[in-house]
Amino acid sequence: MEVKLEGKLKLKSGMCIGVFDDDNYIVNYLKTINITKHNIVFNGKKLNQKELVDFKKKISVISSYPIKEYFFYSVYEYMKEIVMNKSLDLKDYRKKITDSLKIVGLQELYLTRQISSLSKSEGALLCFACGLLSNPDILVFDHYFNSLDMKYSKKILRLIGQLTEQYDKLIVFTTNKIEHLYTYSKYAIILKEEDVFLESNTDTLFEENIEKLLEDEMQLPKSIMFSYLVYKNKNVKLGLFKDIRDLIKDIYKKV
Repeated sequence: MEVKLEGKLKLKSGMCIGVFDDDNYIVNYLKTINITKHNIVFNGKKLNQKELVDFKKKISVISSYPIKEYFFYSVYEYMKEIVMNKSLDLKDYRKKITDSLKIVGLQELYLTRQISSLSKSEGALLCFACGLLSNPDILVFDHYFNSLDMKYSKKILRLIGQLTEQYDKLIVFTTNKIEHLYTYSKYAIILKEEDVFLESNTDTLFEENIEKLLEDEMQLPKSIMFSYLVYKNKNVKLGLFKDIRDLIKDIYKKV
């Protein structure tokens, strides 16, 4: 599956795509598809106005916590409200609610839990479950990892891996944290306003564009910045690692 937005931003299924997007361009763009004419090419075909409306139904934009006005709803009531508000055509919405919760690791006992009693991580998992209710082809996680610790982030990434590998879903997460872009994505896109500044396989993007990122006054992931400074100051070339433990091992070998 491939989607091209406005002739400049290409998104493909089969991998976890991270987008550094300070201005929330992608999420705002996708939310206005049904009321604004856009230039979207889906699997090689430019979509007309009617097709754009149908295309939007394939998308779930997933936030990191439930809507505050529903804090006193139970999880079940909240998910049912989403089904009704979005007019989702489900044969058995009760089963779909339960199944969606199970997929993200929340068991049936959560159905009666009040939204306000959930932790940030549980709330994020609930939002993921809600995003699955429509059986979308495209899932966009809106600054989603900002509220998750490493343990829950890895759990979400395993679920995302299953969706991309087994069901060919197109998965995108937006972030304003360069560390998340480096750690969690397999393919990275850096936007400046609405334009693509850099894009590539994540490792390649950071390995080959350190100077360019610094010249543009952008932050580097901490481990890459550390290795860069060691090379500049000590003339010792360390490897670039996402796992700090691997970096420490390399330091012991070379420094």
